[in-house]
Amino acid sequence: MNMQDPADPAHLRADAEAKLTGAPPSAAPTRSADELLHELQVHQIELEMQNEALRQAQLDLEESRDRYVDLYEFAPVGYLTLTDTGLIAELNLTGAALLGEDRNKLRHRRFMPFVVAEDQDRWRHFLHVMLHGGNGSCELGLRRGDGSVFDASLDCLLTAAGNTAALRVTVTDISARKQAERALRLTNDHLESLVEGRTRQLAAARDEAERANAAKSHFLAAASHDLRQPLQALHLFIDILKEPLDEARHRKVVDNACVALAAGENLLHALLDVSKFEAGTVMPQCRQFAFSEIAEGVVIQYGEVARAKGLQLISVGSSAVIDSDPLLLSRLLGNLLDNAIKYTERGRILLGCRRIKDGVRIEVWDTGIGITADQQRRIFDEFYQVGNGNRDRSNGLGIGLTVVRRTADLLGHQITVRSWPGRGSVFAVTVGGSIGEAGASG
Repeated sequence: MNMQDPADPAHLRADAEAKLTGAPPSAAPTRSADELLHELQVHQIELEMQNEALRQAQLDLEESRDRYVDLYEFAPVGYLTLTDTGLIAELNLTGAALLGEDRNKLRHRRFMPFVVAEDQDRWRHFLHVMLHGGNGSCELGLRRGDGSVFDASLDCLLTAAGNTAALRVTVTDISARKQAERALRLTNDHLESLVEGRTRQLAAARDEAERANAAKSHFLAAASHDLRQPLQALHLFIDILKEPLDEARHRKVVDNACVALAAGENLLHALLDVSKFEAGTVMPQCRQFAFSEIAEGVVIQYGEVARAKGLQLISVGSSAVIDSDPLLLSRLLGNLLDNAIKYTERGRILLGCRRIKDGVRIEVWDTGIGITADQQRRIFDEFYQVGNGNRDRSNGLGIGLTVVRRTADLLGHQITVRSWPGRGSVFAVTVGGSIGEAGASG
């Protein structure tokens, strides 16, 4: 449906005609006089309706202006208009309140004195850029008329009135935000200071602990011979004491003493070996030698222990020539054999080697209890033992495989383990070397 404009002349004419039709008949005696009177009355009504429309439009305009004035004057931010010379041309009530002075006194005053001294150079540069560039924003410290200072954000827009440039500026009080930022920065600085202090303390404690540990390791490494000598002498005294004893109960006591002494000696040897690695006093002396040169010795050394448990300890002959330190590698294999004997109750233990692409892999096979997958990741850790929850010290301290790992690392050899719980395990050491004949397999 089309809406007609009430101020349209045709519409006004029609409305006037309609109103005149309802008016009392004219008293004019002639038709021409009646027509003239009719026209006059119509125009009068048109004028009245136009005046009414104008009055309503004026009221609407005043109401709109009042709303705009309220929005402008009482906005949450200050509005300023600055001339191209930096004078305050106009501002709203909020802007005057932010600057802390009467609005009438602020007009035509320079804005620069309200900027704190340390920010005036920055404001001068910013104003120059804005008057030649368009729009932008900056954060400054502003000083009120009473001398108090607040943080403000200024958003500026360049406008032009004829040939004169003007800058529309929105001033927002950001003191609360800046105060929160400063408080947060102080808190962060304090926390960083605490963390740095604590880190220095921990570093000092760590260094002290490392020095103490190194001193302990150096002492044990240096005193290795002196610590072993009394145990060796005690072995000799027990053997001498055992010879004249005839009664079985006396021999049983001596045998138990021998077992206890052997266990203590093994623990001491393991601890001394670890201390040597920690002290860095063990230096490999690598050379090429036949695998059989060390295999026969370790089998003889641990053969009696294996037979005492009813186990077979077998070394498979090989023509392998390997490149390593014979003494350290012999101790490494001895620890592997000792570990296999401890965790094997029946069956056999096999020592052999086989050819691989980059050298020789020495393997120790057993038919023991086996090692689960999750335990395989921990067996080389210090003091970890499979199946020794009660910490029976007759089974050692749990550092034999730790010595194996450290020895392998020192020699640059790779050590691996495969295991089948309930069926047995195989420990392998990969070394450089060659095999003249086909090596034995397990």
